Amino acid sequence: ALKVLGKNGEGNLSYIIQAIGYINANAKAGDVVNMSVGGESGSDILDQQVQNAAARGIYFAIAAGNEGKLANTSSPARANGLNIYTVSAIDSLDNFASFSNYGNDVVDYAVPGVHILSTWSENRYAIASGTSMAAPHMAGLLLLRGRNITTSGYAKNDPDGTPDPIAHY
Repeated sequence: ALKVLGKNGEGNLSYIIQAIGYINANAKAGDVVNMSVGGESGSDILDQQVQNAAARGIYFAIAAGNEGKLANTSSPARANGLNIYTVSAIDSLDNFASFSNYGNDVVDYAVPGVHILSTWSENRYAIASGTSMAAPHMAGLLLLRGRNITTSGYAKNDPDGTPDPIAHY
């Protein structure tokens, strides 16, 4: 496991780029990287690092972001290519989450990301929402299935007008 953010969920882009560099040097094909991180803008260097590692057969599950806007404006969500899976968030009724970023040019699947029970700081659990809760679901599917992702319907009310397929196990 590589930690790139501090206890308040903040960090520098350089930490994320260094972590992807480490992954690129040490991971092997079939390994899975969960990227429950995002920036407010794009970074060509970060996108290229992700694409380089993915080209080696390393799978990436990437959070689309939580600003309710197009996902292609921020990194790493806008990184695209084989073995890169950017995800939007849906609720338990398959409704597109109002906060989730969107856009079929970079978003590949919708997965649960609303009211998710998760581990938390100080040995606690908490219920949280966000595409950072959705990305680990996708990472789990990638661990189980690799590229053989199946779907079960489409996200309802996707703001881009083309519903994201719902990844299913």
